Amino acid sequence: MHLLATPIAIAALAAAVIAAGPGVYPWFAWLALGLSLTGLVLTVRYLRRERDGFRLNVDDIPNPIFIKDSTGIIRSINRAFEETTGISRLEIVGKTTADFSTELQTAAHLAADRDLMENGGLCTYKESIRLPDGSERIFLYKKSALHSDGQLLGVIGSFIDISTEEVAKLQLAVSEKAYQTIVETANEGIWIIDSHSDTTFVNARMAQMLGYTVEQFLGRSMFDFMDDAAKIEAQNNMTRRSEGIDEVHDFRFKHKNGSDRWFIVGTNAMITDAGTFDGALGMLTDITARKHAEAELLKIQEALEEKVLIRTAELEQSNRQLVQRQRAIDAGSHGIVICKVSDGNLIVDYANPASEWLTDTAPSDAIGREWGDLIRYDPAAGEARKITEALRSGGDDNAILEILHGDGKRGWCHLHVSSVSDAQGTATHVVLASYDITSLRQYEERIEHLKNFDMLTGLPNAVAFHQRMLEAFDLAGKLGHCVHLAVFDLDRFRATNDSLGEARGDFRLREVATRLASGREATDVVSRLGSNQFAIMAPRSRGDADSFSALIGSIQQEIALPLDVSGQAVKLSASVGLATYPDDAQLPEILIERASMATYHAKEQGRGGLARYDNSMGAAALQRLEIDIALGRAVQNDDFFLQYQPQIDIASRRTIGYEALLRWDCTDLGRVSPARFITLLEASGDIVVVGQRVLLKACQQAQKFNAVSSEPLHMSVNLSPRQFSDERLIECVQVALDSTSLPPACLILEITESVLVHDIDRAIATMHALRAIGVGLSIDDFGTGYSSLAYLKRFPLTELKIDQSFVRDIMTDPGDALIVSSVINLARSLGLQVVAEGVETEDQLGFLTSQGCSIAQGYLFSRPCDAADLMPK
Repeated sequence: MHLLATPIAIAALAAAVIAAGPGVYPWFAWLALGLSLTGLVLTVRYLRRERDGFRLNVDDIPNPIFIKDSTGIIRSINRAFEETTGISRLEIVGKTTADFSTELQTAAHLAADRDLMENGGLCTYKESIRLPDGSERIFLYKKSALHSDGQLLGVIGSFIDISTEEVAKLQLAVSEKAYQTIVETANEGIWIIDSHSDTTFVNARMAQMLGYTVEQFLGRSMFDFMDDAAKIEAQNNMTRRSEGIDEVHDFRFKHKNGSDRWFIVGTNAMITDAGTFDGALGMLTDITARKHAEAELLKIQEALEEKVLIRTAELEQSNRQLVQRQRAIDAGSHGIVICKVSDGNLIVDYANPASEWLTDTAPSDAIGREWGDLIRYDPAAGEARKITEALRSGGDDNAILEILHGDGKRGWCHLHVSSVSDAQGTATHVVLASYDITSLRQYEERIEHLKNFDMLTGLPNAVAFHQRMLEAFDLAGKLGHCVHLAVFDLDRFRATNDSLGEARGDFRLREVATRLASGREATDVVSRLGSNQFAIMAPRSRGDADSFSALIGSIQQEIALPLDVSGQAVKLSASVGLATYPDDAQLPEILIERASMATYHAKEQGRGGLARYDNSMGAAALQRLEIDIALGRAVQNDDFFLQYQPQIDIASRRTIGYEALLRWDCTDLGRVSPARFITLLEASGDIVVVGQRVLLKACQQAQKFNAVSSEPLHMSVNLSPRQFSDERLIECVQVALDSTSLPPACLILEITESVLVHDIDRAIATMHALRAIGVGLSIDDFGTGYSSLAYLKRFPLTELKIDQSFVRDIMTDPGDALIVSSVINLARSLGLQVVAEGVETEDQLGFLTSQGCSIAQGYLFSRPCDAADLMPK
């Protein structure tokens, strides 16, 4: 008992000094109280360890069972636990999760256990475990708080093996990702309609071709995008499609800007297992340019045929018509050349001004010359053979030709050849109609380039990189070589991009691409895989993994050289993950994924880390990937929501405010504990965006509460450490208040103690700026952090919140009772409000009332609820 005497005596002395008033030995009071809080926390933990114990036998239960006490020590396992894991009681009983898990896993376990012991309920989660036999298994855990005779003993849990299901889920995710990549990168439009012809899916290419967004298509009838004639034809075809008939048609659609667009539409009916029509899948290819060209060429051909077939008897009338047509042809954009057939040669008889682009010769100079001397193209190349054969045989044909101009530049034309014969069927003239399609061809080549190369850096993109990896794997397999892969992820890119701006961020990406590509071997391939992720693939002979690692290390050093961005020296760093074919994976996508896993581990080492993939990363990454992907979608779609817990004035039992609490119901993972996902949001930086949304929603709801209340109600909102340190915090708070018209006095911002210890001066400046706006400030979970009492009096606070871990045992634990009393006395001496969290019983409330606590919240009054449940009925 002598270990408890000193801290309890000092705490009592501190309470007495504070109660005596600020005039009695003020500095001694601060010192005594600081020692008492620290000593009491240690004393409470000591008493709990001595007090707790278990007598529960669970060997008769067939499922694996484990029991932990309230401090996290494993007190018991059953026989099924030993048989399932191969771990004996001697190896695990008396130890904690920290003896078997990483810091991140340990923190998650402790947070989940604490939540169960505080809030009750059932906790379910997945975790990958390496068993003593070396195998990796994935277990589904379920835990709940363990009570006996109304006393909390700790946590009891069970688990089952779900490894097979999880591997199948990962394979399905990879397959779905590949399918999505194919659909979204397809050059054709893809359109799916239901049995009522309403659109259920289009890809981005389809939306782009008609000038709409994907969202503007969904739910609308396909007929809304067709002209009247096409609509009638499509409606007539619906019956045949419902009978399972697949068809291909040319249809005319209406672009958003009102212009016509022609498409080749291939449809495939979708028939249910019951044989009923369930919709159709359409593949659409834009042939608008071809339709226009065909129409133009048809017009020209008809006009020219009419001209050469006019009989001699109609010469005078024909001459007048020819003059008019001559003028039209001369002014046209199509090059027209008429050649006379003479002894097997084609002698130019007429050329309009537009033909000069094709022949590099003025029309007047072209007349009388052999056609073959005016145009330069390879007569044996590609479609040119069709033109060569048509000129030789006197037939009609058309082709796309690559033309070489006199200045050495390339050009492309669509050339149509038509022979004119006399009455005996002998070809006397040849009409050549050409149209310059160089711009169109260059555009097509540009599109083809963009399909395989990153537009910003010029490096091969992920699609092209995947194809080159396949080729490298095939060659390496034949030669017995290997292929090294390094995935580079720029550290803190998003944060620095936000501060420097997008344009400067693009400049940094181009510079990184240059540094990565500089000096590489001819067989190496550098690619930009994503936003700030790059990769280097290096085919090598076996046995040179160390030299490749050294090469990557030197590249990291090169990337780290300062970069001048608009006169500002910016430092870059990249974390790198390494993986090797065929040792680590035999498929490109799997190798990239595993190198990315290694990159994540490298980042955990700090900026500029380097890690090589090993099998132990797979299971942990699988779980992390699952929640990271789901969390990324949740941030993008704003899938989070708020619940509110009333705060009660103890004296009157009236609700005087609410605390806003962030919640996430994930489709795949169910209700996810805030302790689990808020840490990940903080690490990724997404907590700033989510926090801004929470602040705005909470202010909006506070205004609604106040609109139906006779007295002002406040709203308490938690600020994360990263959100508190964000330079735009003051602006965001002001915007939330202004946009909702909420009085600043109705908003209280809660800050954890850990936020205040890193940069005291900056924290104080930020708090004063917030107080200048008029909002209240509270230290959340007071007594669990590390804030110095000497600094506490400098903070412009309005409130202290006593952590529920102290409130829970105030009726049974003298140490907790003394801590709570001391905090209340401290707050009273500083002129602060005190809010006690986690109040669950009338006895606890009575004790808090006797000590002078003014505000309480907890299950005694209400669990966190949706806003609708708290509004007056």
